[in-house]
Amino acid sequence: MIAEINNKIPSKLSNSEDLLTGNFFGIMRYTNIENTIPCIFEASTFNKAEDKNIFDKAIKSICKTQDPFIFWPKYEENEIDLIIELSEYVIGVEIKYNSGLSSDDEVSNLENNEIQNSCNQLARYSRMLESKYPFKKKVLLFLAKENNASHIYYSVLNRNIISNNVSFGFLSWQEILISLEKYNPSSNELIIINDLIIYLNQKGFDTFKSFITKENISRNSFFKFNFNEKFSFQLKRKTSKLFYKYE
Repeated sequence: MIAEINNKIPSKLSNSEDLLTGNFFGIMRYTNIENTIPCIFEASTFNKAEDKNIFDKAIKSICKTQDPFIFWPKYEENEIDLIIELSEYVIGVEIKYNSGLSSDDEVSNLENNEIQNSCNQLARYSRMLESKYPFKKKVLLFLAKENNASHIYYSVLNRNIISNNVSFGFLSWQEILISLEKYNPSSNELIIINDLIIYLNQKGFDTFKSFITKENISRNSFFKFNFNEKFSFQLKRKTSKLFYKYE
C-alpha cells in the first residue's frame, strides 16, 4: 500500500481490484477490528429493515481475538473477494473498483414465474453462501464506487435472483472513506488509519459532501454553483417544493 501511495507500482496495477482488496482489508486486520469494521460498514444499505438488523448484529459480533477474514476463497467454481466468518454469521463481500460484474444474464424471477438460477455474479455468490454455510445467518454485501454500487444493487434486487436466505446489501467506497475520517483511532492504530485514509483518497474516493454558503437559504432564493471538475453526489433526503440545479 505504501508503494502505491507513493506511485511506486506499475501503472497497469493501478486498476487492480485484488490489490485494492488486499491493501485495504489486509491492513484493516491489524486494527482494532471490533471497532473499525462496524465503523466502515455503518453506512451499508439494505432494502429490508430485517436484513439491516441481521447485518448490524453480525458486525457487532466481530471479536479481536480471532481473525475472521478469508480472502478469495474458492468454492464450487466461485471465488468471492472476501469472507468474514463469524460464529453465528457469515458476510460475503464482493468488491469492485472500475469494473462491472463478471457474469450476468437476463433471468428475472418475477411473481408467478418459476424460480430460475441466474449466472449473475452476485446471484451465484448468494447461492454459494447458502450452500457452504447452511447453519449461519448469511449476508452478501456489494462494495463499489457510489455511482455503480446502488445502480447494480437495485438492478439485481429487482430481478429476485438472490437466494431468499441471504441478506443482500450494498456500500460505496466513498461512504467507507467518510466513515473512516470520522473514526477516532487508538494510539496504536493512528498511523494505520491515517495511511488508509490517504490511500482511499489517492484511489479517487473523496466525494462531494456539502455546499457551504454564507447566504440565508429561503424558499424563493436561487443559487447557482459552477464547478470546473466533474463530481458525483447522492441526495439521501427527500425534498419538496425546492429546486436544485447542478452544472
